[in-house]
Amino acid sequence: MKSSSLGRFIIAICGLPIACLLYPAGARALPPPNDNFANATLLMGNSGNVALSVLDATRETNEPAGPGQCAQGTAWYKWVAPAPGELVVASGGTEPLFSGFSCASIYVGTSVDTLSTVAGRLVTQAVGIHVFVYQETVQVQPGETYYIQTSAAPGQFDPRPTPDAGFSYSFTQPPDNLVAAVLPSARSVTVGTIATGYGTMINTSSNALLGCYMALPSGVPAAFEFRATDATNNFTAPANETVSVPAGGLQNFVFAITPSAPISSQDIRLIFDCQGSAPAVSVSGLNTFLLSASTDPVPDMVAIAATTTNDGIVNIPGITGTHVFATASVNIGASGTLTATVDDNGRNLALKATLCQTDPTTGLCINPQTPASSATVTVSSNGIATFTAFITGTANVPFDPANNRLFMRFKTADGVTRGATSVAVRTQ
Repeated sequence: MKSSSLGRFIIAICGLPIACLLYPAGARALPPPNDNFANATLLMGNSGNVALSVLDATRETNEPAGPGQCAQGTAWYKWVAPAPGELVVASGGTEPLFSGFSCASIYVGTSVDTLSTVAGRLVTQAVGIHVFVYQETVQVQPGETYYIQTSAAPGQFDPRPTPDAGFSYSFTQPPDNLVAAVLPSARSVTVGTIATGYGTMINTSSNALLGCYMALPSGVPAAFEFRATDATNNFTAPANETVSVPAGGLQNFVFAITPSAPISSQDIRLIFDCQGSAPAVSVSGLNTFLLSASTDPVPDMVAIAATTTNDGIVNIPGITGTHVFATASVNIGASGTLTATVDDNGRNLALKATLCQTDPTTGLCINPQTPASSATVTVSSNGIATFTAFITGTANVPFDPANNRLFMRFKTADGVTRGATSVAVRTQ
C-alpha cells in the first residue's frame, strides 16, 4: 500500500423533499439515463449532491434485489476509490407507511448478474419524527469501482406512484496510524481447507485505537476469521471480536482463510484497521498474503527468510558487491516437485540473483552445486528444504524496504506459487 492517505466516502440518501426533486402526483417521466447497470453515472470529485426521480425506472433481469423496503425501479451510480479507506453509505427518509423512503446498496463486480454485495457495519439513527438514516460503513481499496444501486418505496399516504431518491457524497481522509506485518507471507491449500497465518498490528499514534480488526478485501472467494492473541499466541478475545491497541503498542492476531473456490496465486491485501484511523498501508510481501487454492492436494511450502544482520535486510557492500540471504522451508502439504527462484516483484532493480538448495547441516550448495537462476527440488510431505540466495549489485539500489524487496518463490510445474518469503535489499 502506498503512503497515500485513506478516505471516508459518505453518501447520504435523502428521503426528504428538501433534498430531492419532486414530481406532482400523476406526473410521468422517462426512465433515468442510468436506469441500467451498464449506464451507471460516474460520481466525480470528493463531494457532491445528486437528486433524481425513479418514477419510471426499471429493474434488469438478474439485478440484485437490494434492501427489503425498496422494491421499485432502480438507478445506478459508480465511484472509483482514490485511496484505501472507508465508504459510508446512508439511506433513509420517513417511515414507509407515512411517506417516501429511499434505499441504497453497494456492490462490486463487472456485470449486473455477477455483482457481490460489499459487507460492512450498519448503524441506524433517528434524525427527527419518523425520519431515519441507515448508515453502512465498508472498506474500499484504491482503484476499485463501487456501484451504488438506488431505489425508493412509496408511503401508504404518499400520492406519488413512487417517491424520489437522492443522495450526497463526500470523501475525507483519516490519519495513518497503523503498520502491519504477516507471517508466513504465502500458503497453498486445497479448496475448503483452512490456511492460517499470523498478523501483527502496530499503533504508531500517541492515542489508543479502538475497534481494531482484520478483514478480507471484497472479491476473495473465501471465509475469514481472526482472533487477537498475546505474545505467546494465546487467545485473548473471541473470534472476530475487535480489540484496542495502546498508543505506541502492538496487537497480535491469528487468522484463518478458508477458500470456497480455486485461487491461483492471489496476493491478498489483508485489511488491518481501527476506528478513527486509516487502514495499514499494504506492502506486498510484508503484510499481504499470497494464497493458492486447488481442488487436488498440493505442496504447501511455509518459508521464512533470514539475513546475516537478522533485520530482514540484505546489505550489499558497494554498488557491485555480493551478499546473501537464507531461507528455511517446510512442506506441510502434499509431496511434490517445486522450482525455487528469486525476483524483485517486477521492480527491475540493479541486481543479479542466483540461488541453490543447501545442506541444512553444512550450508553448502547441493542443488545445483554452483548457484544458478533456479533450483528444482522434490519435497515430501513434512519435508524440510533450505536455500541460499546470492545477490550481486550492478548499480545503486536505494533503501526503500516497502518497495525494494527480493522474493524467493516456490512454484509447481503449472506456474502456481506454493510458498514464498521476502527480504528488503539495498546497496551500501
